[in-house]
Amino acid sequence: MTEELLKIVTQEKDKEVHVKPQVVLEVAYEEIQKSTTYTSGYALRFPRILRVREDKPVDEITTLSQVDEFFIAQKGGTRS
Repeated sequence: MTEELLKIVTQEKDKEVHVKPQVVLEVAYEEIQKSTTYTSGYALRFPRILRVREDKPVDEITTLSQVDEFFIAQKGGTRS
C-alpha cells in the first residue's frame, strides 16, 4: 500500500503529505482533535487504515464539513 501511495504524492511539508485524489481509504480512529498543525484544522488520534474502498468514488469521500459535524457530535454538541 505504501508503494502505491508514494506514486501519487504531489507535495510533502513537515508532517503533511498531499496525494492525488485517486484512492479512497477507510480509516478508523480514537477521536478527532482540533489541530493548528494541519491545514484541515483537524487531526485523527490513533488513525488506522482499515481498507481501500474500491467501491467508493473519490467524489463521495468525507468532507471537512462532515468532519466538523463528527467532531461536534463526539464532544456532545460543543466545539470546545
